[in-house]
Amino acid sequence: MADLQDIKWHFIGHLQSNKARLLCEEVKNLWMVESLDSFKLANKLNTLWQGPSPLNVLVQINTSGEDTKSGVTPAEASSLVKHVLTACPRLRFCGIMTIGRPEAPSSQPDFQMMIELKKQLMAEFKLPEDQMELSMGMSADYVPALEMGSTNIRVGEYIFGKRSYSLYHPPSADLKKTTEEVIATLQSMHFSKDSIDDVLPKVPFNKWVNKDDVVSSALSILNSG
Repeated sequence: MADLQDIKWHFIGHLQSNKARLLCEEVKNLWMVESLDSFKLANKLNTLWQGPSPLNVLVQINTSGEDTKSGVTPAEASSLVKHVLTACPRLRFCGIMTIGRPEAPSSQPDFQMMIELKKQLMAEFKLPEDQMELSMGMSADYVPALEMGSTNIRVGEYIFGKRSYSLYHPPSADLKKTTEEVIATLQSMHFSKDSIDDVLPKVPFNKWVNKDDVVSSALSILNSG
């Protein structure tokens, strides 16, 4: 990877603020964080980023209102965008992103909401359309997303197939409690048993022993394409 100097890396998925330093310092040619979801994270990235040009960011919008998804509400979007534009000189606001709800109706209410929000933000901050990404659509819903104006889709599963993870090992006795806590937390978020059983083999337990980190990793997998 060190030899691939032309690659522009995009970070997707929830980024914990305490992991921002690792991302900024260790990922060479980091080009964009596609999931800016809080003032705290914006401030952290703005402080840590030392690249030659501002770090591109997309503000993540939780259009479905699901507790399992990160992002600000549509009503909160303007405040976070203004903060990035006026108080974070090392960040470059490039647009908005959402993860649509599963099995959405044909009217695609999440995407419709994003279209309206894009118009509102462009008008409020006088942003040209070519500087305002509309990132929505994954492997299961990229067709309607593109038809409705998406400029950025995430279709890893469609291209590469379902991912296979080799880092999982059945939890040892020391990790049994953490595993039980993770399952309980995901169940409290209304994930089905089948979804939990499917995601656990994809979480690298051998790297995390903290319940919150394991849950964060599981949610990133569940919410990715």
